[in-house]
Order: sequence, then structure tokens, then C-alpha cells
Amino acid sequence: MLLSLLMLATLAAAPELRPAMVDWSGVSDATVRRCNLGLLQSLLLQGMVESGFAVVDAVGPRVIQVTLIERKGGIAVEARRDDVVARRRVPVPQRCDSTIGVELQAAARATATEVEEQTRFIAPVPASTAPTAPLWADSPRAPVETVQAEAPRASTTREWSGPRGRIGLGAGLSSAESPFAVLTGQLGVRYGGWWVAACVDAALRDSLGVIVLEPALGPEVSRLTRVGFADMSIGLAVQLLGHAFWRDDDRGGHLDVRVSAPLRVEHATSGFGIALVPTFRLRPVEHRVGDDLAYRVRHVGGLVAITFRIPP
Repeated sequence: MLLSLLMLATLAAAPELRPAMVDWSGVSDATVRRCNLGLLQSLLLQGMVESGFAVVDAVGPRVIQVTLIERKGGIAVEARRDDVVARRRVPVPQRCDSTIGVELQAAARATATEVEEQTRFIAPVPASTAPTAPLWADSPRAPVETVQAEAPRASTTREWSGPRGRIGLGAGLSSAESPFAVLTGQLGVRYGGWWVAACVDAALRDSLGVIVLEPALGPEVSRLTRVGFADMSIGLAVQLLGHAFWRDDDRGGHLDVRVSAPLRVEHATSGFGIALVPTFRLRPVEHRVGDDLAYRVRHVGGLVAITFRIPP
């Protein structure tokens, strides 16, 4: 009740809304019990209100998103608005107590304040309208000079973060008869709202005694967007694609080029997600055993995979 009254009083007194959303779901229940963090929610909300923020429960325009994610040996506190990010790390020893909650409160306040200051809109300061002549004709004072103040500019930062990896397991849909197993992996960095990575895929299919392996390697550039508690990305990848096959009476392979437009949706805290990747390859392939079709891929295909983002 006291916290609610404090939030209302802050909103009434604040000349400008500073909306912020706090997500502490990334802190495990085991850590909450071990460190006696039962009041973590109240501490975080109270700290944000005392810093002049209006705490909201949904993402919207100009809302600062403060996220707590448990990492090995500590808890990462991240505040984000648009492409501006501020981070702090609070170490959590094996033997801990409720003072960790106070440190997390301070980290949340500090990161949110830093992001708010860097993204705050500052209106231009109008030129002074002071007179250029003495106010009294008979006054011996010197004329008053007009000084035009220059409005300070809001600063923004775009920072590199990473490297971080992503792995996935799924199915390829380029075959007209049945899907084939696909293992995917990425290693990349994030710059502001962009994801730049090296991608490697490996597809395997065994049908009618024909074993087909298709590895692929190449760069990807994607645009990232936060929607609620999910990270979405859509991008473009160009990969060198290999095709190798083995059968009782023959073996061989060739190189190809594949272009894809990966679409990914991931949970922001857990890192689990799904990837939908439409693809286009330059060269279709077909293998037959007698009159039976063992393998066929066309120009247009796709991949579907369940993915996991490896923590940095």
C-alpha cells in the first residue's frame, strides 16, 4: 500500500513521464530462496519510483526496459531504450543474503537513469529576448548584450556486445518427398539494433541407400526488434553450400550458393526460440535408385529449427 501511494505521488509530482518496465523473471527461484530475495519485486519497484520513473507493465513507445538475467556467478542488469543499452553486473556468491537485493535495486536505478539521460529529448532553447538598449535613457549603465544559448544535444550510444552464439536443431524442407535433419549454429556480435554473425549449417539425409550431406557456411546480417518479452530478427544470409553424396556404386559432390532470409523469434530471458528460414539455391539436385526417387531439392526451400541462444 505504501509503495502504491509512493508511485502515485511520484507520478503527480513529475513534470515529465519517465516510463520504465522491470522484468526480474530471469532470476531463478533457487537464487531467490538462497539469497532471501522474497522482497526483490518491492525493492526494484520502489527504487525505480524513487528515481522518478513511472513503472508500467507493458512495452510501449519511449518505455525503458530493465531486465535482470541470472548468469554464472552473478546477475546481469540491463536497461534498454531503442538502440541505447546500459549494463551492470552484480556478483552473487554461493553464500549470500538479502543485501544482494539492495545491490540489484541500485544497479536497476543506475542503468535506467543512464539510458534515460542518453535518450532524453531536449527541446531547443529560444534566443534571449533581453533588450539591446538601456532600460532607462538616463542610466549610465552599458547596453545589455543579447546572448543566444545553444541547446545541448541528447547523446546516444551504439555499443558492440558479444560475441555470443546460437545453436539449433530442425528440419530442412527443400526435399519434395520428406524433410531432412538440420543442425545450425551461429557466432556473432550485436551492434545497437543489428546482429552480425557467421552461420554454419549441416543437413543430413539417408534414403534408399543414398547418403547426402550438405554443409553451408557464410555471413548473416539481421535487424533486431524487442516485442514484449521476445526478441525478433529478420535478415539476409549468403552461404557457400556444399553437396556431397555416397551410394553403393558412386560418390561425389559439388559447391553451390544459397541465399536465405532468416526470421527468428526468441524469448528475451531464456534464449529459446524458433527460426523460419526461406532459402534459394542456384542448383537443384536429384538422386535416383533405379526408377525410385531417393533425394530431390529444388531452387526454393526452407529450414525450420528450434534454437537456443548461448549466454555470453
